[in-house]
Amino acid sequence: MQRILLALVLVLCSSPMLYADAVLKDREVSMSYLFPISVSVRTEVAGQVAVTTTRQTFRNTTGRPVKIQYGFPLGISAAVTEFSWYQHGIQKTAKLSGKPQDSVSGTPGGVSDAAFQKFLGKSPFVFTFVDSLAADSTLVVDLTYMELLQYTQGKVVYSYPLERFMQEQFAFDFQFSLTSGRKVESIEALSHSIAFTTTDHSAEGSYIGDTEPVSGNMVIRYRLSQQDLGAFMLSTKPHGDDGYFIMLAEPDPNTSQDKVLQKIFTFIIDISGSMAGTKMEQAREAALYCIDHLNPRDKFNIIAFSSLIRKFAPQPVDATPGNVENGLEYIRNLTASGGTNLQDAVLQGLLQDMTDTTSNVIVFLTDGQAALDQQTVVNANTKNVRIFVFGIGADVDQNLLQQLAANNNGLSEFLGTNNVEASIGSFYNKIRNPLLLSPTVSFSAGEVYETYPLKLPDIYVGEQLVMLGRYKQPGLAKAVLAGSNGDHILEYTYDVEFTGDSLINVFLPKMWAKQKIDALLILMSGTTEGSNQWKEWKAEIIRLSLLYGIVSPFSSFTDPGQTTPVAEFEDADVQQSVVQCYPNPFAEHIRLTFDASVHKGKEPAIVVIRDITGREIRTIRLLPGALSFVWDGSDEYGNPMPNGVYVIAVRIDGVYHSQNVVLMR
Repeated sequence: MQRILLALVLVLCSSPMLYADAVLKDREVSMSYLFPISVSVRTEVAGQVAVTTTRQTFRNTTGRPVKIQYGFPLGISAAVTEFSWYQHGIQKTAKLSGKPQDSVSGTPGGVSDAAFQKFLGKSPFVFTFVDSLAADSTLVVDLTYMELLQYTQGKVVYSYPLERFMQEQFAFDFQFSLTSGRKVESIEALSHSIAFTTTDHSAEGSYIGDTEPVSGNMVIRYRLSQQDLGAFMLSTKPHGDDGYFIMLAEPDPNTSQDKVLQKIFTFIIDISGSMAGTKMEQAREAALYCIDHLNPRDKFNIIAFSSLIRKFAPQPVDATPGNVENGLEYIRNLTASGGTNLQDAVLQGLLQDMTDTTSNVIVFLTDGQAALDQQTVVNANTKNVRIFVFGIGADVDQNLLQQLAANNNGLSEFLGTNNVEASIGSFYNKIRNPLLLSPTVSFSAGEVYETYPLKLPDIYVGEQLVMLGRYKQPGLAKAVLAGSNGDHILEYTYDVEFTGDSLINVFLPKMWAKQKIDALLILMSGTTEGSNQWKEWKAEIIRLSLLYGIVSPFSSFTDPGQTTPVAEFEDADVQQSVVQCYPNPFAEHIRLTFDASVHKGKEPAIVVIRDITGREIRTIRLLPGALSFVWDGSDEYGNPMPNGVYVIAVRIDGVYHSQNVVLMR
């Protein structure tokens, strides 16, 4: 254990960005952590909205009771919706309260645990347990979160954090299912070996890693048809309430250049000492590519920064051949040295002369190794500037730069050690052709209201507009997407339908509430903290969080203070090596067998089957001496269970043995 902890310390101290699955921090011993011994993940994606439930099992191997804090490295666009745990035969489900989320516990002596913070990233979910974890006992944690997956020119990427797990081996199973209104042209796991079963509008796949080390995040990429363009709507209407919807609209990407907006590009390049060497070469190569591919109607400027800020021109200049060549030469002569005045460089870019009839863009090239006040940047962005970030180097501060881009309607790309020219070309070509400026959406029916975001961002060729909102009346409607191309108004009309069904897309109320909370947080950043308006918005965020069951900066999950006994096998000595299940995954039947050497008494074995959330599906008492059992994937009443991960536990002479299995029909 000490060797594992020492290795963790060395890795954390050498890398500012380290992701992994959940971790338990010992609150009383410096640099002491517990990692899961098994992880079961189930992800369901509807279009581009992913709901992930992960079950993590921890065991306290320290030989002493441990006061613990749980941490999970969420992405900045994700929101936790449920959190529960099983310990000592007791199930607890956390309840939301109107107080800020737990912060990372300090180490003994009051020193902040910087390593733990780096381990979790900038937007983690943190929960402090009241009860200690007894020596040699097991803790099972269930976490559910939702997120809108990033879309670029038909490609959608899902990622589950597993990178650099501190154990060579652990039990891991993963199930992924996708349904889409658009045709699914392809799907692949970029990190692990998964065979997907697909139809035109769905895909399913699973991974079992019980006997092999898992290294690297679980990354799945799928491509949606670029022929199926238009507006795609998901909606739900709870009984006795108005409906909720999300609309994803994408105009034709094959747009002629005469419809592409004029742009004002500002290239901000980090030339601080931390960029010296390969990172400086990458930044220079990226900037040269971008400026060499400006459109003739564009304007541009270059801001280079270290301790000081220097500009290519006082204000943006036309992209004439002469100005472009001078800009290229300016970049070729840049060298890295000095400190990092990152924030002032961004603010100077935002304060330039820009107009309402142009698309205003900052392309930011940096390793992000400096402090940045995100709210100050948002407050200064008064001209609808979109900030796009190239993260440079293997040690780039991804969370800081992702948040900078997300807060300013931009995107982020991290070059790492990839082919720089290919990465630059793909990313820059995505952002160089804006299609609609200041877009609006109107509906012919449905009585739509409270749509978010409050101000829709400009739409680029190959990019989606995402809108969430409420509606009163179900039925068919026309959605009209309109915006300026700098010269005249363009309109796109789509057929959509607001459903009256309360049983589909049940995640949408939470997704809508999260978008409203995000909008209110942006409004709060522009007013004085503690003012009456600020307090009203804070109270509304807490109300939404408690009503819809999602975590916000002003709310958190807490111990409910009450316990509910669950099946006794949760408190048993669970072993996984004795039980064998075949085939796994299975489609129709799975046979469970166990070694006769462990069945020394005459007491019949008992089989308990649970789903990934811990809900009991079926209990079977076997005949005395029976050493096998066949399950057909049905519940206690013979109803077929949906595809998913299930836990089969067998009680033999007072000891429980368990195995995770995957049902794939």
